[in-house]
Parts: sequence; C-alpha cells; structure tokens
Amino acid sequence: MGSETPQEPRQVRTPWALLLLGRPTLLLRPAEGDSGGGEKEPGDVTALLTGRMLELLIFLALHPHGARRDAVVAALWPDTNRRRPANNLSAIITRLRSALRNHALGNRGAHCSDAGDDLPDIVTIEGETYRINPDTVTVDYWNFLAATADPPRHQNPSADASRPTTELTDESLDTLRTAHDLYRGPLADGIGTEWILAIREATRRTFLTTSAHLVRHYATIQPETALHLLETTTRRDDVNEKLYHDIIALQLRMGDNVGADNTLRLLMALLSDIGQSPSPATADFARLIHEELAKPPHPVS
Repeated sequence: MGSETPQEPRQVRTPWALLLLGRPTLLLRPAEGDSGGGEKEPGDVTALLTGRMLELLIFLALHPHGARRDAVVAALWPDTNRRRPANNLSAIITRLRSALRNHALGNRGAHCSDAGDDLPDIVTIEGETYRINPDTVTVDYWNFLAATADPPRHQNPSADASRPTTELTDESLDTLRTAHDLYRGPLADGIGTEWILAIREATRRTFLTTSAHLVRHYATIQPETALHLLETTTRRDDVNEKLYHDIIALQLRMGDNVGADNTLRLLMALLSDIGQSPSPATADFARLIHEELAKPPHPVS
C-alpha cells in the first residue's frame, strides 16, 4: 500500500524533520531569513541516505531516549559477530554526517556556513548511547505518540455507563485531529526489518482507535465530516472491511443508498484483488443495500 505525500510535523521549527509515518523521509529546512522573501519549502534529502543509514535513523527514532551501541548493532547486523559491525556503525555515522554536510554546502543557507561546521548533527553520541538529537530534529512519530498518550476526554460525561457520551472536549478533539493528520501510512512503510513489525502494528491500531473516537464524535453532529474521516482512514490503512462497513452504514443513515452501493462495490473489488472472501457482515450489507435500492423513491411533495 502506498503512503500519502509527506507533510511537515506541526511543532517547534528544527533544522531537520524525520517523517516515519508513511514512507520514511528526511527533510532539511532552510535557515531562518534565507527564504528570499517567501516561505521556502524544506528539501527532501532522503536520497542521500543508504539503506543502512535510513535503518539507523529509524531505529534510533523508535528509541527517543537513546539506544546503546550493542542494541543498535544487534538490530542492524543481527546475523554477524558484534566487533566488526560496531566499527561499521561508526563508519556509517561518519558517512551520514559527511553526506548531509556536503549537501548543505551545495545549498548554502540551509543551516550551514561555508565551512559546513555549523550544520547541526542529527545523531548524538554520549558514551555508549546513540540518540536522535531532539533539539535539531522533529520526528512525526514522536508527535503522534504525544498526541495519543492520554485517553480522550468527553463533554459532560454521562452517569449512565450504558450510554456513554461521544462528543469530545475541544482540547481532545484538536489533539486527535493532529494525530489523525500526522498518520500518512504504516510506520516506516517499505522497511521490512523484524524489529519494526510489532511497533508498526501497535501504531496502526492506535491510529484506528483515534479515527474511531473522531468518527463517533462527528457521526451525529457532522455526518459529512465523519464520512470524510472514514474515507481518509481507508486510504491510510490496508483493506479493512470494518472501516468500509462503517462508511456504508453512515451513507445509509444519510440516505445515500447509491453511495453505499458504490462503496460496497469498491470493497468487493479490493477483496477480490487480494484473494479474500467477503465476511458475512459484508454479505448482510449487500442484502440491505439491495433492499434499499429496490424501494420506490419518495414522492416529491
């Protein structure tokens, strides 16, 4: 599944931005005052990175407080003895710094003097601990974790546990919308190393939970917004029958029977493409849609 076009994380401006939600992307922002009178877009420098460099940045970003050398070596070179890979790690960091500095020298104004000595390091080393520098790098995954760290709060919580309030407070709504917007696709999409798989799935589930809170909030007060959120969620997740069921149910509730039928047809085509049979719930929706479409139209008063 392809991820969406990268957007800059919304946080304090830093020279570097590392985007992990979707295809991994490293951006270098122009220095303050070097935009030539307009807002200059950050430069995508991902192509400068070798596969091992990119894996290093991803692994360290998954450990915001840093990772010890042995842990980094074990992750990047799991099938070799530790001594030589430790030397390789030092060489990779040296080449990473050199590649980024040379790029900045060729694009003066990107936080770099003529000597290139003031380009801020993206990785710091303290003793045996390696870390993404939080003072110079913004990481969208960190922002996503921060936005989803606390459970959402609801307006005027109901005393009846069987009828929970679905409307969120303004603060929770803004925070969850931020998390939803940050998630462009699977964590480090395209990277298949074993150490990322469990974290990727946990992040995906958090995104789906976030989407569910938002949809429940908007379903009765702004159903069009809820529908848009569901449609956006399906574009950022693999084929997920439950999401399509939610879209169909909302379209039927809004009286858009033709739209529900189109969504069902899309779901059936996607399931066919991956060789998966429709669930009984999908079959139930198909019957319901057929019944709704067979009803005579309401006379115009």
